[in-house]
Amino acid sequence: MLSNENYGDFDINDLPPGFLEDPEVQKLLNQLSGNNPDSIGSLLGALTTLRAESDKKTDIKLPTSTNTNSNGSLGMEVQPEPGFVIKTHNKKNVEGFTEGLKIFINICHSGKVPAPPLATDEEIRKAIEADDNATYKVPLSLSVPRTDLDKAGKTCIVFDACVNTNAIIKATKDGDYKLFLIELALEWVEEQYKLELSREFSLPKMRAKGKLVKHFIRRPERPSISELDSSVLPPTKSKTTTTTTKKTLPKPDYEIRKEPKGVENATYILIDIKLPDIENMNDAMVDIEKDKVIFKIPKKYALDLKLPILIDTEEGTAEFNRETRILTLKLTIL
Repeated sequence: MLSNENYGDFDINDLPPGFLEDPEVQKLLNQLSGNNPDSIGSLLGALTTLRAESDKKTDIKLPTSTNTNSNGSLGMEVQPEPGFVIKTHNKKNVEGFTEGLKIFINICHSGKVPAPPLATDEEIRKAIEADDNATYKVPLSLSVPRTDLDKAGKTCIVFDACVNTNAIIKATKDGDYKLFLIELALEWVEEQYKLELSREFSLPKMRAKGKLVKHFIRRPERPSISELDSSVLPPTKSKTTTTTTKKTLPKPDYEIRKEPKGVENATYILIDIKLPDIENMNDAMVDIEKDKVIFKIPKKYALDLKLPILIDTEEGTAEFNRETRILTLKLTIL
């Protein structure tokens, strides 16, 4: 707690959101290392002004969180990791959001968010170019808005847009893909809250604006490896008794190898799944566990593969080669 006869006592909880990120505050804090009374007075004076500003009433009325699991569906609460930040502004008055209001969107990530579908570079490129026939989509979890302060101490709004870690990794290597994620986040905020966000945005040199909030991620149940075929019934003597049998889907051929080759402690394990009669991965489902890979294409193939080594479930890539009809999973070894 800081004390000064002119400004009273201040607890850390009195600090407005984003206050410590201000460059001027950082400068004053550095000067405090020498216990300079003038610096302490300047800091507490700034605190007094900003705390008074943050206590003023605003016309921003934000919705409460709807991030619950009321329908009993499978899901989990995840704490995202920071990625990068979009800074823009609202272009029209909407209930709770004034024209010109600064908007920050944290593009964050987690390996527990459903990954984008398996797709070729061509299919991803169609999505980036907003092709009408594009089918590639990136699952995104959007937080409810919250208030914060910008560098000038004025109220702004912050959203967190959480995607799978693989999408962030790809964005760091592909500028067009990064712009695709940015546009996706902007459009999602606009759709959810009826805003009109400026496309004259900037990317501040920060990984997150404020503290990232937890997200509740709903995940579908793992697909069954076998499916019931009610049309196939065994002979029965009783007219009142009917049973069904399981129809086992064929297991695709596959090969497992490690990279780098010839190294005792390899970094990656690669799984080549051969799918000679499959043209795309639109219906494919992959579930990665620490010691297992479950792959399925409904009514076509099913593979429940026990791995010879433990892998990192939050890292990995999948690539389908349309010419060779081989799906390659590249997984990081723990």
